[in-house]
Amino acid sequence: MANALPTSAEIQQKAQQGETLASSFGLPDSALDLAYATAGQAYEAGNYDLAVAGFSLVAAARHKDPNSWVALARSYLAQGEPEAASLAYRGALALAPDGATYAELVRSEIASEDYIGAIATLKEARKYAETHSLAADVSAHLDALTEILNQS
Repeated sequence: MANALPTSAEIQQKAQQGETLASSFGLPDSALDLAYATAGQAYEAGNYDLAVAGFSLVAAARHKDPNSWVALARSYLAQGEPEAASLAYRGALALAPDGATYAELVRSEIASEDYIGAIATLKEARKYAETHSLAADVSAHLDALTEILNQS
């Protein structure tokens, strides 16, 4: 009986062609939408373990979707795992740099007492802000975080 699942090499080849992990396994988008919605409900209910599990599945399947990575990062942070949150925020930023995500990443690094990382991220965010217009509230967040870092 032939193996119905794709091999690792086949998945890598499909990913290089822009295909998602979900489609490699034949998962319909509706299943991922349901997983995302269920994870969101779990997050709202304070069930962060379930939220992390659900958003992890969605982020892995939709690895090019920064929103999935941000949702995963927020769940990790709420779960008390700031280091894991920082990695997920970095995943989102690699896909779509965004001022609000930079601010959340800095907060995550401060929560994990990674002050060196927070300063480096803050510098990176400031550089980003110079070439992109940031909303005033995001700039205010970055200013507040700078103050926190200066006091630490």
